[in-house]
Amino acid sequence: PFVQIYEDRHKERIRECVRDAPMKVFYSSRSARNEAVELLQDVVEMMMFYVQDAMEMLQRGGTPEEERMVLKHLQWDGCDLGVAMIDDYAPQCYGVSCSERLFWEAYVTLQDTSRPKGSKHYTGRGSEPSFQDMNFKSVRNAKPRNEDGTVKPMPVVFQMDNESPMSPRTLVVAYEETDARRVVPVVSDFDCFTVGTRGISYDDPLPESQVELIKWTMSKIESVLDEQKEDGWTSRWLDVLKVAAVKEGFYPKVPPFGFGDPKSYSIMECAVERLKHTGAVRHGAECFNYYFPQELDEEFLIVSDKLPGKIPWKKVNADELKYFLRARIEEGFTVPLNPKWILCDPGWKELYDMLMASRKPHVQESLEVWYPRGSAVRETMEYIHMRHPEGFQPKRKEPTGNNRMSRRTERRERLDMDDAEFLLQRFLLAQKCKRKIRARILCVCLAKSLPCAGGPPFRSQLDRSGHGWGSQSSLATSGGGSEYGGSEYGESEYGGGSRQGGLEYGGPEYGGSGYGGGSGYGDSEYGRRSGNLGGRGAAGRY
Repeated sequence: PFVQIYEDRHKERIRECVRDAPMKVFYSSRSARNEAVELLQDVVEMMMFYVQDAMEMLQRGGTPEEERMVLKHLQWDGCDLGVAMIDDYAPQCYGVSCSERLFWEAYVTLQDTSRPKGSKHYTGRGSEPSFQDMNFKSVRNAKPRNEDGTVKPMPVVFQMDNESPMSPRTLVVAYEETDARRVVPVVSDFDCFTVGTRGISYDDPLPESQVELIKWTMSKIESVLDEQKEDGWTSRWLDVLKVAAVKEGFYPKVPPFGFGDPKSYSIMECAVERLKHTGAVRHGAECFNYYFPQELDEEFLIVSDKLPGKIPWKKVNADELKYFLRARIEEGFTVPLNPKWILCDPGWKELYDMLMASRKPHVQESLEVWYPRGSAVRETMEYIHMRHPEGFQPKRKEPTGNNRMSRRTERRERLDMDDAEFLLQRFLLAQKCKRKIRARILCVCLAKSLPCAGGPPFRSQLDRSGHGWGSQSSLATSGGGSEYGGSEYGESEYGGGSRQGGLEYGGPEYGGSGYGGGSGYGDSEYGRRSGNLGGRGAAGRY
Protein backbone atom coordinates (compact mmCIF):
# COMPACT_ATOMS: atom_id res chain seq x y z
CA PRO A 1 0.00 0.00 0.00
CA PHE A 2 1.16 3.54 -0.69
CA VAL A 3 -0.63 4.99 2.35
CA GLN A 4 1.13 3.60 5.42
CA ILE A 5 -0.82 5.43 8.14
CA TYR A 6 -4.12 4.13 9.40
CA GLU A 7 -4.80 6.42 12.39
CA ASP A 8 -6.21 9.94 12.17
CA ARG A 9 -3.70 11.29 14.69
CA HIS A 10 -0.89 10.52 12.25
CA LYS A 11 -2.38 12.58 9.43
CA GLU A 12 -1.20 15.88 10.93
CA ARG A 13 2.31 14.53 11.44
CA ILE A 14 2.68 13.70 7.76
CA ARG A 15 1.21 17.02 6.61
CA GLU A 16 4.42 18.72 7.77
CA CYS A 17 6.47 16.47 5.47
CA VAL A 18 4.60 16.88 2.20
CA ARG A 19 5.94 19.16 -0.52
CA ASP A 20 4.81 20.66 -3.80
CA ALA A 21 6.51 17.83 -5.69
CA PRO A 22 4.37 16.27 -8.44
CA MET A 23 2.37 13.10 -7.82
CA LYS A 24 0.81 10.81 -10.41
CA VAL A 25 -2.21 8.61 -9.67
CA PHE A 26 -3.41 6.13 -12.32
CA TYR A 27 -6.75 4.35 -12.82
CA SER A 28 -7.76 1.46 -15.02
CA SER A 29 -11.03 3.25 -15.82
CA ARG A 30 -11.42 6.59 -17.60
CA SER A 31 -14.66 7.32 -15.73
CA ALA A 32 -12.99 6.70 -12.35
CA ARG A 33 -10.16 9.04 -13.30
CA ASN A 34 -12.56 11.74 -14.45
CA GLU A 35 -14.53 11.45 -11.21
CA ALA A 36 -11.28 11.81 -9.26
CA VAL A 37 -10.40 14.97 -11.23
CA GLU A 38 -13.77 16.53 -10.38
CA LEU A 39 -13.32 15.71 -6.69
CA LEU A 40 -9.78 17.10 -6.74
CA GLN A 41 -11.06 20.36 -8.18
CA ASP A 42 -13.65 20.53 -5.40
CA VAL A 43 -10.87 20.12 -2.84
CA VAL A 44 -8.86 22.87 -4.55
CA GLU A 45 -11.81 25.27 -4.17
CA MET A 46 -12.12 24.28 -0.51
CA MET A 47 -8.40 24.89 0.13
CA MET A 48 -8.50 28.30 -1.58
CA PHE A 49 -11.54 29.27 0.51
CA TYR A 50 -9.73 28.27 3.71
CA VAL A 51 -6.65 30.28 2.69
CA GLN A 52 -8.76 33.41 2.13
CA ASP A 53 -10.58 32.85 5.41
CA ALA A 54 -7.26 32.38 7.22
CA MET A 55 -5.93 35.69 5.89
CA GLU A 56 -9.04 37.51 7.13
CA MET A 57 -8.83 35.81 10.51
CA LEU A 58 -5.14 36.72 10.74
CA GLN A 59 -6.10 40.39 10.57
CA ARG A 60 -8.93 40.31 13.10
CA GLY A 61 -7.31 37.83 15.51
CA GLY A 62 -8.87 34.85 17.22
CA THR A 63 -8.53 32.16 19.85
CA PRO A 64 -5.34 30.05 20.13
CA GLU A 65 -7.15 27.16 18.45
CA GLU A 66 -8.24 29.41 15.59
CA GLU A 67 -4.70 30.70 15.22
CA ARG A 68 -3.41 27.14 14.90
CA MET A 69 -5.92 26.49 12.13
CA VAL A 70 -4.87 29.74 10.45
CA LEU A 71 -1.24 28.63 10.35
CA LYS A 72 -2.25 25.24 8.96
CA HIS A 73 -4.35 26.74 6.19
CA LEU A 74 -1.78 29.38 5.29
CA GLN A 75 0.57 26.55 4.31
CA TRP A 76 -1.59 26.16 1.21
CA ASP A 77 -1.10 29.78 0.14
CA GLY A 78 1.06 29.87 -2.96
CA CYS A 79 1.38 26.09 -3.29
CA ASP A 80 0.71 24.28 -6.54
CA LEU A 81 -2.98 23.37 -6.74
CA GLY A 82 -3.06 22.48 -10.41
CA VAL A 83 -4.70 19.27 -11.68
CA ALA A 84 -3.78 17.70 -15.02
CA MET A 85 -4.97 14.59 -16.85
CA ILE A 86 -2.57 11.97 -18.23
CA ASP A 87 -3.71 9.94 -21.23
CA ASP A 88 -0.31 8.73 -22.45
CA TYR A 89 -1.12 5.10 -21.60
CA ALA A 90 -4.74 4.91 -22.74
CA PRO A 91 -6.61 2.66 -23.02
CA GLN A 92 -4.60 0.58 -20.56
CA CYS A 93 -4.85 3.22 -17.82
CA TYR A 94 -5.62 6.89 -17.23
CA GLY A 95 -3.79 9.20 -14.88
CA VAL A 96 -4.04 12.46 -13.00
CA SER A 97 -1.16 14.67 -11.87
CA CYS A 98 -1.23 16.97 -8.83
CA SER A 99 1.06 18.16 -6.06
CA GLU A 100 1.84 16.19 -2.90
CA ARG A 101 -0.05 18.72 -0.79
CA LEU A 102 -3.22 18.43 -2.85
CA PHE A 103 -2.85 14.64 -3.00
CA TRP A 104 -2.54 14.44 0.78
CA GLU A 105 -5.56 16.61 1.49
CA ALA A 106 -7.81 14.98 -1.12
CA TYR A 107 -6.79 11.33 -0.88
CA VAL A 108 -5.87 11.04 2.81
CA THR A 109 -6.88 13.87 5.16
CA LEU A 110 -10.51 13.93 4.02
CA GLN A 111 -10.81 10.14 3.74
CA ASP A 112 -11.08 7.12 6.02
CA THR A 113 -7.65 5.47 6.33
CA SER A 114 -8.50 2.89 9.00
CA ARG A 115 -7.76 -0.80 8.45
CA PRO A 116 -9.70 -2.72 11.11
CA LYS A 117 -8.50 -6.19 11.95
CA GLY A 118 -10.53 -8.77 10.06
CA SER A 119 -11.48 -6.38 7.27
CA LYS A 120 -10.35 -6.80 3.67
CA HIS A 121 -8.06 -3.80 4.11
CA TYR A 122 -6.19 -5.22 7.11
CA THR A 123 -2.46 -5.62 6.41
CA GLY A 124 -1.13 -6.85 9.75
CA ARG A 125 1.11 -3.81 10.12
CA GLY A 126 0.70 -0.79 12.33
CA SER A 127 0.27 2.83 11.32
CA GLU A 128 3.80 4.05 10.58
CA PRO A 129 4.32 7.76 9.73
CA SER A 130 8.01 7.10 9.08
CA PHE A 131 7.20 4.56 6.38
CA GLN A 132 4.68 6.96 4.85
CA ASP A 133 7.45 9.53 4.60
CA MET A 134 9.64 6.88 2.99
CA ASN A 135 6.99 6.22 0.32
CA PHE A 136 6.76 9.93 -0.46
CA LYS A 137 10.53 10.18 -0.77
CA SER A 138 10.67 7.18 -3.09
CA VAL A 139 8.35 9.00 -5.49
CA ARG A 140 9.80 12.47 -4.94
CA ASN A 141 13.49 11.58 -5.31
CA ALA A 142 13.27 8.99 -8.09
CA LYS A 143 15.52 9.62 -11.07
CA PRO A 144 14.34 8.66 -14.57
CA ARG A 145 17.70 7.21 -15.66
CA ASN A 146 20.34 4.89 -14.26
CA GLU A 147 23.97 5.93 -13.98
CA ASP A 148 24.68 4.33 -17.36
CA GLY A 149 21.99 6.47 -19.00
CA THR A 150 19.40 3.74 -19.44
CA VAL A 151 15.76 4.51 -18.70
CA LYS A 152 14.37 3.03 -15.50
CA PRO A 153 10.80 2.68 -14.21
CA MET A 154 9.47 5.60 -12.19
CA PRO A 155 7.43 5.00 -9.01
CA VAL A 156 3.85 6.29 -9.15
CA VAL A 157 0.53 5.46 -7.43
CA PHE A 158 -2.24 3.20 -8.77
CA GLN A 159 -5.84 3.17 -7.56
CA MET A 160 -7.15 -0.40 -7.44
CA ASP A 161 -10.77 0.52 -6.60
CA ASN A 162 -12.64 2.20 -9.45
CA GLU A 163 -15.82 2.37 -7.37
CA SER A 164 -14.12 4.56 -4.76
CA PRO A 165 -11.58 6.58 -6.73
CA MET A 166 -10.41 8.63 -3.71
CA SER A 167 -10.04 5.74 -1.26
CA PRO A 168 -6.55 5.79 0.33
CA ARG A 169 -6.79 2.16 1.43
CA THR A 170 -6.62 0.85 -2.14
CA LEU A 171 -3.78 3.06 -3.37
CA VAL A 172 -0.71 0.97 -4.18
CA VAL A 173 2.79 1.68 -5.42
CA ALA A 174 3.23 1.17 -9.16
CA TYR A 175 5.89 1.56 -11.85
CA GLU A 176 5.50 3.89 -14.81
CA GLU A 177 7.49 2.27 -17.62
CA THR A 178 7.74 4.87 -20.36
CA ASP A 179 9.72 2.65 -22.72
CA ALA A 180 7.06 -0.09 -22.51
CA ARG A 181 4.28 2.53 -22.44
CA ARG A 182 2.47 1.06 -19.45
CA VAL A 183 1.86 1.43 -15.72
CA VAL A 184 1.98 -1.73 -13.59
CA PRO A 185 1.15 -2.03 -9.87
CA VAL A 186 3.94 -3.39 -7.72
CA VAL A 187 3.07 -6.54 -5.80
CA SER A 188 6.57 -7.66 -4.92
CA ASP A 189 9.63 -8.64 -6.84
CA PHE A 190 11.53 -11.90 -6.33
CA ASP A 191 14.52 -11.44 -4.08
CA CYS A 192 16.92 -13.82 -5.78
CA PHE A 193 18.54 -15.93 -3.07
CA THR A 194 21.34 -17.65 -4.96
CA VAL A 195 22.10 -19.06 -8.42
CA GLY A 196 23.53 -22.54 -8.92
CA THR A 197 25.52 -23.30 -12.07
CA ARG A 198 27.20 -26.34 -13.62
CA GLY A 199 29.72 -26.30 -16.41
CA ILE A 200 30.14 -22.52 -16.18
CA SER A 201 33.66 -21.12 -16.06
CA TYR A 202 34.38 -18.29 -13.60
CA ASP A 203 37.45 -16.51 -14.92
CA ASP A 204 37.29 -12.98 -13.51
CA PRO A 205 38.01 -12.55 -9.79
CA LEU A 206 35.89 -10.76 -7.25
CA PRO A 207 36.95 -7.08 -7.08
CA GLU A 208 39.47 -6.43 -4.32
CA SER A 209 37.15 -3.90 -2.68
CA GLN A 210 34.49 -6.60 -2.32
CA VAL A 211 37.00 -9.04 -0.84
CA GLU A 212 37.75 -6.40 1.80
CA LEU A 213 34.01 -5.95 2.31
CA ILE A 214 33.63 -9.69 2.94
CA LYS A 215 36.37 -9.54 5.56
CA TRP A 216 34.74 -6.52 7.17
CA THR A 217 31.38 -8.31 7.22
CA MET A 218 32.83 -11.41 8.85
CA SER A 219 34.55 -9.32 11.53
CA LYS A 220 31.23 -7.66 12.37
CA ILE A 221 29.45 -11.01 12.35
CA GLU A 222 31.99 -12.25 14.86
CA SER A 223 31.31 -9.27 17.13
CA VAL A 224 27.56 -9.99 16.96
CA LEU A 225 28.14 -13.65 17.81
CA ASP A 226 30.45 -12.69 20.67
CA GLU A 227 27.66 -10.71 22.31
CA GLN A 228 24.39 -12.58 21.92
CA LYS A 229 21.37 -10.44 22.84
CA GLU A 230 17.59 -10.72 22.74
CA ASP A 231 17.19 -8.72 19.53
CA GLY A 232 16.77 -10.47 16.21
CA TRP A 233 19.36 -10.48 13.44
CA THR A 234 18.06 -7.48 11.50
CA SER A 235 17.99 -5.25 14.58
CA ARG A 236 21.49 -6.34 15.63
CA TRP A 237 22.95 -5.76 12.17
CA LEU A 238 21.23 -2.38 11.93
CA ASP A 239 23.06 -1.37 15.11
CA VAL A 240 26.33 -2.57 13.56
CA LEU A 241 25.82 -0.39 10.50
CA LYS A 242 24.94 2.64 12.62
CA VAL A 243 28.17 2.35 14.60
CA ALA A 244 30.17 1.73 11.44
CA ALA A 245 28.71 4.80 9.75
CA VAL A 246 29.35 7.11 12.71
CA LYS A 247 32.70 5.88 14.01
CA GLU A 248 34.27 4.48 10.85
CA GLY A 249 32.53 6.54 8.18
CA PHE A 250 31.74 3.23 6.50
CA TYR A 251 28.91 3.27 3.98
CA PRO A 252 29.86 1.54 0.71
CA LYS A 253 28.14 2.34 -2.56
CA VAL A 254 26.17 -0.64 -3.83
CA PRO A 255 26.22 -1.25 -7.62
CA PRO A 256 22.84 -1.19 -9.46
CA PHE A 257 22.57 -5.01 -9.41
CA GLY A 258 24.40 -5.61 -6.14
CA PHE A 259 27.82 -7.01 -5.43
CA GLY A 260 29.33 -10.11 -7.00
CA ASP A 261 31.97 -11.32 -9.42
CA PRO A 262 31.65 -10.17 -13.07
CA LYS A 263 30.09 -13.44 -14.27
CA SER A 264 27.46 -13.56 -11.50
CA TYR A 265 26.73 -9.87 -11.94
CA SER A 266 26.12 -10.33 -15.66
CA ILE A 267 23.74 -13.22 -14.94
CA MET A 268 21.57 -10.98 -12.76
CA GLU A 269 21.84 -8.07 -15.18
CA CYS A 270 20.53 -10.28 -17.99
CA ALA A 271 17.78 -11.70 -15.77
CA VAL A 272 16.52 -8.20 -14.98
CA GLU A 273 16.50 -7.32 -18.68
CA ARG A 274 14.84 -10.60 -19.68
CA LEU A 275 12.07 -10.28 -17.09
CA LYS A 276 11.52 -6.54 -17.29
CA HIS A 277 8.06 -7.05 -18.82
CA THR A 278 6.89 -8.42 -15.45
CA GLY A 279 9.38 -6.73 -13.14
CA ALA A 280 9.84 -10.03 -11.30
CA VAL A 281 13.59 -9.48 -10.84
CA ARG A 282 15.00 -6.01 -10.33
CA HIS A 283 18.20 -6.38 -8.31
CA GLY A 284 21.05 -8.70 -7.42
CA ALA A 285 21.14 -11.96 -5.49
CA GLU A 286 21.14 -12.14 -1.69
CA CYS A 287 24.17 -14.46 -1.71
CA PHE A 288 26.31 -11.41 -2.62
CA ASN A 289 24.66 -9.05 -0.14
CA TYR A 290 27.78 -8.41 1.90
CA TYR A 291 26.71 -5.07 3.39
CA PHE A 292 23.29 -5.88 4.88
CA PRO A 293 22.78 -9.67 4.86
CA GLN A 294 19.19 -10.48 5.68
CA GLU A 295 17.58 -12.88 8.07
CA LEU A 296 16.57 -16.05 6.22
CA ASP A 297 12.97 -16.35 5.09
CA GLU A 298 10.74 -19.27 6.01
CA GLU A 299 9.70 -20.01 2.43
CA PHE A 300 11.66 -20.17 -0.83
CA LEU A 301 10.83 -20.72 -4.49
CA ILE A 302 13.09 -23.10 -6.41
CA VAL A 303 13.22 -22.66 -10.18
CA SER A 304 15.03 -25.60 -11.76
CA ASP A 305 14.85 -28.20 -14.50
CA LYS A 306 15.97 -30.77 -11.91
CA LEU A 307 12.63 -30.85 -10.12
CA PRO A 308 10.41 -33.93 -10.49
CA GLY A 309 7.36 -33.59 -12.71
CA LYS A 310 6.64 -31.11 -15.47
CA ILE A 311 6.47 -27.93 -13.36
CA PRO A 312 9.90 -26.24 -13.13
CA TRP A 313 9.30 -24.49 -9.82
CA LYS A 314 8.41 -25.47 -6.28
CA LYS A 315 7.87 -23.75 -2.94
CA VAL A 316 9.97 -25.18 -0.12
CA ASN A 317 10.99 -24.37 3.44
CA ALA A 318 14.58 -23.78 4.60
CA ASP A 319 15.32 -27.45 5.33
CA GLU A 320 13.93 -28.56 1.97
CA LEU A 321 16.04 -25.94 0.22
CA LYS A 322 19.22 -27.19 1.89
CA TYR A 323 18.32 -30.76 0.95
CA PHE A 324 17.82 -29.69 -2.66
CA LEU A 325 21.14 -27.81 -2.76
CA ARG A 326 22.96 -30.75 -1.20
CA ALA A 327 21.76 -33.00 -4.02
CA ARG A 328 22.77 -30.44 -6.65
CA ILE A 329 26.27 -30.06 -5.19
CA GLU A 330 26.70 -33.83 -5.39
CA GLU A 331 25.79 -33.58 -9.09
CA GLY A 332 28.53 -31.02 -9.71
CA PHE A 333 26.72 -27.73 -9.29
CA THR A 334 28.43 -24.82 -7.58
CA VAL A 335 26.49 -22.30 -5.50
CA PRO A 336 27.66 -18.98 -3.99
CA LEU A 337 26.83 -18.82 -0.29
CA ASN A 338 26.72 -15.67 1.79
CA PRO A 339 29.21 -15.67 4.72
CA LYS A 340 26.34 -14.77 7.02
CA TRP A 341 24.49 -18.01 6.19
CA ILE A 342 27.62 -20.07 6.76
CA LEU A 343 28.43 -18.48 10.13
CA CYS A 344 24.99 -17.76 11.56
CA ASP A 345 22.38 -20.16 10.17
CA PRO A 346 22.28 -23.90 10.95
CA GLY A 347 23.15 -26.34 8.17
CA TRP A 348 24.82 -23.90 5.77
CA LYS A 349 28.35 -24.60 6.96
CA GLU A 350 27.80 -28.21 5.90
CA LEU A 351 26.95 -27.06 2.35
CA TYR A 352 30.05 -24.84 2.35
CA ASP A 353 32.21 -27.81 3.37
CA MET A 354 30.67 -29.93 0.59
CA LEU A 355 31.61 -27.28 -1.95
CA MET A 356 35.15 -27.06 -0.59
CA ALA A 357 35.53 -30.84 -0.88
CA SER A 358 34.02 -31.09 -4.38
CA ARG A 359 36.29 -32.07 -7.27
CA LYS A 360 33.71 -31.57 -9.98
CA PRO A 361 34.68 -29.35 -12.96
CA HIS A 362 34.71 -25.58 -12.34
CA VAL A 363 33.66 -25.88 -8.67
CA GLN A 364 37.04 -25.04 -7.16
CA GLU A 365 37.51 -22.40 -9.83
CA SER A 366 34.31 -20.66 -8.69
CA LEU A 367 35.25 -20.94 -5.01
CA GLU A 368 38.58 -19.30 -5.78
CA VAL A 369 36.59 -16.34 -7.12
CA TRP A 370 34.09 -16.12 -4.24
CA TYR A 371 36.44 -17.05 -1.37
CA PRO A 372 39.94 -16.37 -2.77
CA ARG A 373 42.98 -18.08 -1.28
CA GLY A 374 45.52 -15.73 0.22
CA SER A 375 42.84 -13.28 1.34
CA ALA A 376 42.31 -14.95 4.75
CA VAL A 377 38.59 -15.27 3.98
CA ARG A 378 38.56 -19.06 4.28
CA GLU A 379 40.73 -19.11 7.40
CA THR A 380 38.59 -16.46 9.09
CA MET A 381 35.45 -18.41 8.21
CA GLU A 382 36.81 -21.54 9.90
CA TYR A 383 38.03 -19.64 12.95
CA ILE A 384 34.70 -17.90 13.61
CA HIS A 385 32.76 -21.14 13.08
CA MET A 386 35.07 -22.93 15.51
CA ARG A 387 34.34 -20.28 18.16
CA HIS A 388 30.59 -20.19 17.48
CA PRO A 389 29.52 -23.55 16.01
CA GLU A 390 25.86 -22.89 16.90
CA GLY A 391 25.78 -19.67 14.90
CA PHE A 392 23.44 -16.83 15.75
CA GLN A 393 21.36 -17.70 18.81
CA PRO A 394 19.55 -14.67 20.30
CA LYS A 395 18.82 -14.93 24.00
CA ARG A 396 15.34 -15.79 25.16
CA LYS A 397 13.45 -12.75 26.44
CA GLU A 398 12.49 -12.65 30.08
CA PRO A 399 8.85 -11.76 30.82
CA THR A 400 8.40 -8.06 31.50
CA GLY A 401 5.53 -5.95 32.73
CA ASN A 402 6.52 -3.05 30.50
CA ASN A 403 4.10 -3.54 27.61
CA ARG A 404 5.37 -0.45 25.81
CA MET A 405 8.93 -1.75 25.85
CA SER A 406 7.74 -5.20 24.76
CA ARG A 407 5.91 -3.74 21.77
CA ARG A 408 9.00 -1.73 20.81
CA THR A 409 11.20 -4.81 20.98
CA GLU A 410 8.69 -6.87 19.00
CA ARG A 411 8.52 -4.17 16.33
CA ARG A 412 12.32 -4.14 16.01
CA GLU A 413 12.36 -7.90 15.58
CA ARG A 414 9.78 -7.70 12.78
CA LEU A 415 11.90 -5.33 10.72
CA ASP A 416 12.22 -6.35 7.11
CA MET A 417 14.97 -5.21 4.79
CA ASP A 418 13.14 -2.16 3.43
CA ASP A 419 12.18 -0.99 6.91
CA ALA A 420 15.71 -1.43 8.22
CA GLU A 421 17.23 0.35 5.24
CA PHE A 422 14.88 3.28 5.82
CA LEU A 423 15.78 3.45 9.51
CA LEU A 424 19.47 3.39 8.60
CA GLN A 425 19.03 6.24 6.12
CA ARG A 426 17.09 8.25 8.69
CA PHE A 427 19.82 7.64 11.28
CA LEU A 428 22.55 8.76 8.86
CA LEU A 429 20.60 11.91 8.05
CA ALA A 430 20.21 12.69 11.75
CA GLN A 431 23.94 12.24 12.28
CA LYS A 432 24.67 14.59 9.39
CA CYS A 433 22.42 17.24 10.93
CA LYS A 434 24.14 16.84 14.30
CA ARG A 435 27.55 17.34 12.70
CA LYS A 436 26.36 20.54 11.05
CA ILE A 437 24.92 21.84 14.32
CA ARG A 438 28.17 21.09 16.17
CA ALA A 439 30.08 22.89 13.43
CA ARG A 440 27.86 25.96 13.75
CA ILE A 441 28.29 25.98 17.51
CA LEU A 442 32.06 25.74 17.15
CA CYS A 443 32.06 28.68 14.76
CA VAL A 444 30.03 30.77 17.21
CA CYS A 445 32.42 29.88 20.04
CA LEU A 446 35.41 30.81 17.92
CA ALA A 447 33.78 34.10 16.94
CA LYS A 448 33.14 34.93 20.60
CA SER A 449 36.83 34.42 21.35
CA LEU A 450 37.76 37.34 19.06
CA PRO A 451 39.02 40.62 20.60
CA CYS A 452 35.93 42.47 19.36
CA ALA A 453 33.78 40.03 21.32
CA GLY A 454 35.75 40.42 24.52
CA GLY A 455 37.92 37.37 23.97
CA PRO A 456 41.71 37.14 24.38
CA PRO A 457 43.64 39.33 21.91
CA PHE A 458 45.59 37.65 19.16
CA ARG A 459 46.05 40.49 16.65
CA SER A 460 49.39 39.26 15.39
CA GLN A 461 48.02 35.83 14.60
CA LEU A 462 45.10 37.42 12.75
CA ASP A 463 47.39 39.55 10.64
CA ARG A 464 49.75 36.72 9.81
CA SER A 465 47.10 34.13 8.99
CA GLY A 466 44.94 36.31 6.76
CA HIS A 467 42.00 34.00 7.36
CA GLY A 468 40.35 35.68 10.29
CA TRP A 469 40.88 33.36 13.26
CA GLY A 470 44.56 33.36 14.08
CA SER A 471 47.27 31.00 12.96
CA GLN A 472 46.23 28.05 15.11
CA SER A 473 42.50 28.44 14.63
CA SER A 474 42.71 29.48 11.01
CA LEU A 475 45.16 26.93 9.78
CA ALA A 476 44.24 23.97 11.94
CA THR A 477 40.64 24.38 12.92
CA SER A 478 38.60 27.03 11.23
CA GLY A 479 40.32 28.77 8.40
CA GLY A 480 42.09 26.63 5.87
CA GLY A 481 42.90 23.44 7.70
CA SER A 482 41.20 20.14 8.15
CA GLU A 483 37.72 19.44 9.48
CA TYR A 484 36.44 22.98 9.72
CA GLY A 485 39.03 24.55 7.51
CA GLY A 486 39.61 24.65 3.84
CA SER A 487 36.39 24.98 1.98
CA GLU A 488 33.48 24.53 4.37
CA TYR A 489 34.39 26.76 7.28
CA GLY A 490 37.69 28.06 6.07
CA GLU A 491 38.72 30.22 3.21
CA SER A 492 35.51 30.11 1.24
CA GLU A 493 32.58 30.03 3.64
CA TYR A 494 33.68 31.50 6.95
CA GLY A 495 37.04 33.06 6.49
CA GLY A 496 37.48 35.32 3.53
CA GLY A 497 35.15 34.49 0.74
CA SER A 498 31.47 34.11 0.91
CA ARG A 499 29.55 33.76 4.09
CA GLN A 500 30.86 35.83 7.01
CA GLY A 501 33.77 37.19 5.06
CA GLY A 502 32.22 38.36 1.86
CA LEU A 503 28.53 38.08 1.19
CA GLU A 504 26.42 37.45 4.24
CA TYR A 505 28.04 39.96 6.57
CA GLY A 506 30.06 41.73 3.93
CA GLY A 507 29.06 43.78 0.96
CA PRO A 508 26.25 46.30 1.24
CA GLU A 509 24.57 45.10 4.41
CA TYR A 510 27.38 45.31 6.91
CA GLY A 511 29.78 47.62 5.13
CA GLY A 512 32.51 46.62 2.75
CA SER A 513 33.58 43.04 3.26
CA GLY A 514 33.08 41.53 6.66
CA TYR A 515 32.26 44.13 9.30
CA GLY A 516 34.21 46.91 7.67
CA GLY A 517 36.33 45.59 4.87
CA GLY A 518 38.85 42.80 5.06
CA SER A 519 38.43 39.09 5.24
CA GLY A 520 35.58 38.29 7.57
CA TYR A 521 36.27 38.78 11.30
CA GLY A 522 39.86 39.10 10.20
CA ASP A 523 41.92 41.95 8.94
CA SER A 524 39.81 44.76 10.26
CA GLU A 525 36.95 44.09 12.72
CA TYR A 526 34.43 46.94 12.56
CA GLY A 527 36.18 49.45 10.35
CA ARG A 528 39.77 49.03 9.21
CA ARG A 529 41.29 48.44 12.69
CA SER A 530 39.89 51.70 13.99
CA GLY A 531 38.03 49.91 16.73
CA ASN A 532 34.79 51.73 16.05
CA LEU A 533 31.75 51.10 13.92
CA GLY A 534 33.22 53.16 11.13
CA GLY A 535 30.48 55.44 9.88
CA ARG A 536 27.05 53.83 10.05
CA GLY A 537 25.43 54.12 6.66
CA ALA A 538 28.50 55.29 4.80
CA ALA A 539 29.74 52.09 3.21
CA GLY A 540 26.67 50.16 4.18
CA ARG A 541 24.59 49.38 7.20
CA TYR A 542 27.51 49.51 9.61
